Amino acid sequence: MEALRRYWAIMVIALPLGAVLGVVTYLALFASIGVALFGAAMYGTIGAVVALSAVLGALVSGFALERHVRKSETVRIGVGALGAAAGVFVLGVVVTIVDKLTSSGSTGGEAFIFVGTVLAIPASIVAAIMISCVEARLRSRSEKATARSWQDFNGL
Repeated sequence: MEALRRYWAIMVIALPLGAVLGVVTYLALFASIGVALFGAAMYGTIGAVVALSAVLGALVSGFALERHVRKSETVRIGVGALGAAAGVFVLGVVVTIVDKLTSSGSTGGEAFIFVGTVLAIPASIVAAIMISCVEARLRSRSEKATARSWQDFNGL
């Protein structure tokens, strides 16, 4: 439960950020050919789903290793980033399995594993940046509280 309390802001920010990045990706790829609203909404949804899988992967890894990573900030950042990458990769594997089970012909569904691997890299980078920002904010808050208590103790 420590991870939920510590990283609630990331969970709130990640889904809209993923949707916005999906729409921006769509606009960057297809703006020259003409933008359709459906395509932008589809890419935004894909971005939100990828962000959700990254958040779930980071939370699962954080919960699984919560006792072991309490002291080290860099380990928490690394575990969160690897968990986010693993969550996105698992999403690619699940989509590939569903595609293989539901499609009648050979559709080349293995591409979803490749896409999951490619999307796992930026997901882990963004997760590491967001977790390090939260850790820095918590560290500065803790340092301010320590300084304030020291001043109160000394009567300053």
